[in-house]
Amino acid sequence: MIFKPSKFTGVALGLAALALLAGVEASVWVALRQALSSRPEGFAVLAFLALCLALVSLPLVGFVGYRCYGLTRARYILSRNALVVDWGERRELIPMASLRAVELVTEPGELAALQPRGVSWPGCLVGYADLPALGPVEFLAATKNAGLVLVHSAGRSLALSPTDPQGFAEAFSRLQAEGPSAQIEPESVVPAFPGGSLWRDRLGFVLLALGGLSGLLLIGFLLLTSPGRASHADAPLNVLVLPLIVALTWTVNTLLGLGLRRRPSEQPMAYLLWGATLFAQALVWGAALSSTTGR
Repeated sequence: MIFKPSKFTGVALGLAALALLAGVEASVWVALRQALSSRPEGFAVLAFLALCLALVSLPLVGFVGYRCYGLTRARYILSRNALVVDWGERRELIPMASLRAVELVTEPGELAALQPRGVSWPGCLVGYADLPALGPVEFLAATKNAGLVLVHSAGRSLALSPTDPQGFAEAFSRLQAEGPSAQIEPESVVPAFPGGSLWRDRLGFVLLALGGLSGLLLIGFLLLTSPGRASHADAPLNVLVLPLIVALTWTVNTLLGLGLRRRPSEQPMAYLLWGATLFAQALVWGAALSSTTGR
């Protein structure tokens, strides 16, 4: 039997957040275009601010977009042998024999203290919470109020939100009473993002952080010290060429390195690639500083 959470609120709010971010980005680029035609001397500053905003907003877009994608694919599958929870690329398979009970939350305030850590919004609650009476609770749900279903197994609980919680509980009781027809091994699939373990890789993290910080400062320096602050027509466009090359080089090398380091045998190649990025930035720094001081 397949049960699904209510998806409209979570997806609608997620898409609204994406639309808001897009609107802010569009407003900045409109201001940038106006500066290009009316105030070329302010173009470099606005271009740098636009780049910083893009760097901040891209991870947010990816995070919110993936959460919306997960919610659209969310479903809870009950059978005699197991409970399967699908949420995007996340999958939890728990053998029916390992499940102890299903508890319905009937009052809005009953689990007021049960709030998943991290970033969630109404209609899309994903994360972990801890209560002394329950232990760790993982939310893969669209609500934390009435309608929430707690599925208890050994050492943990799942917080789910089927649109028919009573029907879910009754189906669970019926299937559990029938007993399993086959032995099922538990399974937990968590999507592995490139760089998900980067925090534990000190060398890789330092190389990427230095490359990102150096690249951002270099782009700002190139924009703010470029002769493009002059008022002739083509200067603002020329200002962008070298900063865009620096940004593109860092982005491409970062993504290629993250892909390489997923295979232990190719991690040295990732470090070499990120080190080469720093070396190339150092060359551009030298040329830019020489050009500035030589004027």
